[in-house]
Amino acid sequence: MFNKGFALWRQGKHEARIRVYDELVERYGVSDIPEVQEVVANALLNKGIGLSRQGEHEAEIEVYDKLVERYGESEESVVQVQIARALFNKGVELSRQGAPDAALKVYDELVERYGESDIPEVQEAGAKALLNKGVELSRQGEHETEIKVYDELVERYGESEESVVQVQIARALFNKGVELSRQGEHETEIKVYDELAERYGESEESVVQAAVANAMVNKGVALSRQSEHEAEIEVYDKLVKRYGESGVPEIQVQIAKALFNKGLELSRQGEHKAAIRVYDEVIERFMDSEVRDVQKLVAKGLFSKARTLITLGDYRAAMDSFRAGYAGFALADDMMMSQIPAVVIELATTEAQQRDVLDILLMDDDKSAKLRPLVVALRKDLGEQVRAPAEVMEVAEDIIKEIEHRRASGP
Repeated sequence: MFNKGFALWRQGKHEARIRVYDELVERYGVSDIPEVQEVVANALLNKGIGLSRQGEHEAEIEVYDKLVERYGESEESVVQVQIARALFNKGVELSRQGAPDAALKVYDELVERYGESDIPEVQEAGAKALLNKGVELSRQGEHETEIKVYDELVERYGESEESVVQVQIARALFNKGVELSRQGEHETEIKVYDELAERYGESEESVVQAAVANAMVNKGVALSRQSEHEAEIEVYDKLVKRYGESGVPEIQVQIAKALFNKGLELSRQGEHKAAIRVYDEVIERFMDSEVRDVQKLVAKGLFSKARTLITLGDYRAAMDSFRAGYAGFALADDMMMSQIPAVVIELATTEAQQRDVLDILLMDDDKSAKLRPLVVALRKDLGEQVRAPAEVMEVAEDIIKEIEHRRASGP
């Protein structure tokens, strides 16, 4: 009968599937035969999952409760797996319903019941429960307790070779590092990122690799805050060397971030030509990427390259880089939109350059409409008669003052 229910699930016949599980439980629910109990427990778990997919979440939770009530004292490993999964699913659903305290109690119950289990599937549920508990505590602002939960997760399951468990540990260590950064504990933060990289730097699990890559970028940022810029650049180089050929989108984002950050740091150090080479690497690696966050970093790389070329006095190359960046960034990217005026003001130091920049801005009607004060400022500064709402004219006048100041200051 369980196989029949599974077959109905594959056919998308969820209501019929649930009826089959109900019949199975009704027939054999009182059996004391371990093998039968395993089947019934599996049927109840799958019924709960089926109800969840149908949006019947109250009924879903009731089924999980019945499963725990019926078989909660079982010593059969297969049954314990189903109970652990049911408790985890219940916690997730309670959290989704906005009942975080109830969710935390369920996660605690799971760990209390099975925290010492050596069954891989049970350990997986326990690790997931502890990670979710930490995340829930973070949402409630209980950050010290959050960190203790992550520590408990690492202590309990840190030696596991199960990839799913390692994913939870990697995420816990990363989350801990982020929280320590928020608290300004950057030295401890860096140690946590180092622990993550030391544990799982050779992992072939893409989710774990993404956590390590993210941690390495964050470590670089933390080192930058401590003015350890050579060490910062070294971390970015290690990241690119380790994961530079990855096709995983999340990892590509971190590679692009690392290269972009390296370019910024080199530029701050006055190593402008080296910075341009790094921006070029970002552009060459990822110009054809379809990953939105990578596209943003390519556009940022082009804009930063333009500003660096201005510093070197190569306005024509800077204009080309600005043109490519402007064409490539998404209209919805407000952060990128906010950076454009600064680049334009640096570029528009002569009448010819102003006209070139204006032509670039007018390449895209939607973008130029959103940048209307900037467009109006350039036109007015070129002597054109422009009409616009008062609030637009006010911002445009401020931009003109910035352009005049830049022009007066010289290159």
